[in-house]
Amino acid sequence: MKSRVKSIQDPRYINIQKRFNKIIEGFICRGQIMKLQVKIITTRANVSPSTFYDHYKDMDEAIFYANHRMEKELTCLKEEIISGNQCDLEIVYMKILFFIYKNRDYYEMATTCKNTLPLSQIMDTFQSIVCDKWRCLDREKLDWIFQIYVSEFTGIIIYWGQEEQFKKTKIHHYAKALARLNKTAYNRLR
Repeated sequence: MKSRVKSIQDPRYINIQKRFNKIIEGFICRGQIMKLQVKIITTRANVSPSTFYDHYKDMDEAIFYANHRMEKELTCLKEEIISGNQCDLEIVYMKILFFIYKNRDYYEMATTCKNTLPLSQIMDTFQSIVCDKWRCLDREKLDWIFQIYVSEFTGIIIYWGQEEQFKKTKIHHYAKALARLNKTAYNRLR
């Protein structure tokens, strides 16, 4: 008996997968995860409900893949920064802010709802790079100042996000401000 599931290399399969991901990410961006239903997704993707189950086991798996894509991109960005031996924090912050700008639909939800979780996840990913100059501090003090720093970082991103929905022209300005914030934090703790 022939399987209903198409090959994952099949262009039609990939196209439908992309449509599903775009619809699911749209719901996540708008903070409407609770409204996600197979029927709604398949109607918007213009496919039958059984097609959804060719791609995902259930709705939880679909949401997991949407969030996983963002985490994978963040990890790749961190590896790129580390492999490039970036020691200039301003350049590091420019790359982080370009990542946020590129995924601004996802982060606009975070800034308009004051949901700092996705933004603090970014800083947790880059903690080793951010705290590189703070290594002389003991572990407890380092964790304490980093938590304050994450709050400042998310505050700056939220402020940037409310300025006419993430203006690209401001990235350099905010990268410079974040590098200055990092230096100030280090100087105060010495």
